[in-house]
Amino acid sequence: MARVYEKGEKIENYTVEGLKTIGDCAISYFALNQEGDLRFLKIYKSPTKRSAAVFQKFVDHQLFLKEKLDKITCAETILEVFELENAFHCQVKEFINGSDLSSYLSGSALTHDEKIHTAYNIVNALMQIHEHGIVHADLKKEHIFIEEASGDLGSPNVRLIDFDFSRIPDLHEPVYCVASPDYASPEYLRGEKVDFGSDVFALGIILFELFCDEYPYAVSKGATEYVNLALNHDIKTKPIFINPLMGSELSELLIRMLNPNKLERPDIKELHEVLIYKRNSLV
Repeated sequence: MARVYEKGEKIENYTVEGLKTIGDCAISYFALNQEGDLRFLKIYKSPTKRSAAVFQKFVDHQLFLKEKLDKITCAETILEVFELENAFHCQVKEFINGSDLSSYLSGSALTHDEKIHTAYNIVNALMQIHEHGIVHADLKKEHIFIEEASGDLGSPNVRLIDFDFSRIPDLHEPVYCVASPDYASPEYLRGEKVDFGSDVFALGIILFELFCDEYPYAVSKGATEYVNLALNHDIKTKPIFINPLMGSELSELLIRMLNPNKLERPDIKELHEVLIYKRNSLV
C-alpha cells in the first residue's frame, strides 16, 4: 500500500488538501493543482506484478476510456494518469460537489416519489454509459454520485464515477478486473467476463436497497455466504413485500435483475421504460 501523504505535501504538481479514503488497494485525496483548483487524486498499486509495459497498458486503457467518457455528461472526468515511484500510479479526476449514493441515502429520508426520481436518474445515467459501449464493471452505491438537487421533487443530478476497471467489450480491455464483493455479478464470481448484464445485476442490488432500505440477501455485507446466495438467486423476499408502494411490475423487474443467468435479466432499456412510466404516473 502507498504511504499516506499529509496535508501540504506534494504529489507531482498537486498539493494535498486532505485524505478522502483508505481502501484495500488504494488511497484517495483531495488536492489542489497549480492553479488552485480542487482535484480528486487516487493512488494505488496494481494487484498484479508490475512492469513498465503493464503500466503503459493501464494508461492506454484509461486514455481510450477518457475519449468516450468526455462525451458523457453523467460520467466523471479523468484528467490525467501518471506513475509514481515504487510502481504506484495516480489518477487525477475532477472534484464533484455532492455525496455518493450511500451517504445520500443515509442522510435523507426519501419519499417514494423521490426514490422513483432517483432511480430513474441512476438508470438514465447507466443507460448513457452502455450506449457508448462501456461496461462500468464495478457498480455500487459508492460509485454513484449525487451532484446536486434540481428539477421536480429535488430530483438529483447523478454522475457515475470510478471507471478504473471498466471495459469496452470486443474493443478495449482493462489490465485487470475487480469487483466489489457486495455487488459482484454471478459471471464475475464464476470467473467469466463481465458485460452489460453484469452492470444490470449490480444495479438490481442498488435499487433493492434504494426502494426497500435493505440488502436483498439475508447476510451481512462482505460475508462469504453472499457468493452462494447470489449464484442461487436466493433473495430473502420479494421487494413488494417490504415496500408495497413500488408495485408488482417494478418488484418483479428487480427480481429478474438479480437472476444468476444473465440471459434472464432485463436490459437497461426495459428498466428505463418502466421507470419513465412510474415517474410520469406520479401525482
